[in-house]
Amino acid sequence: MFKLTLYGKADCELCDQAEAMVRSMTQRNWQLVKTDITSEAKLLEQYGWSIPVLQRADTGEELKWPFPPSRLRAFLSIAH
Repeated sequence: MFKLTLYGKADCELCDQAEAMVRSMTQRNWQLVKTDITSEAKLLEQYGWSIPVLQRADTGEELKWPFPPSRLRAFLSIAH
């Protein structure tokens, strides 16, 4: 199973849009974990101006918003 982390925060409409897009495109072999950047100062500093950000656990690669469906598909299909 592949793990994806979606960095965002509560009451973030763009984060909700990104989550819906990711969930509609991922198969059962992907696990999506949402992480609220306000829970840790380091995350808030790192991602505060660029959320939502999607990160692959297997490669560490990140995809920053805005990402159209074509970029998300490519991001999910990259084989490293």
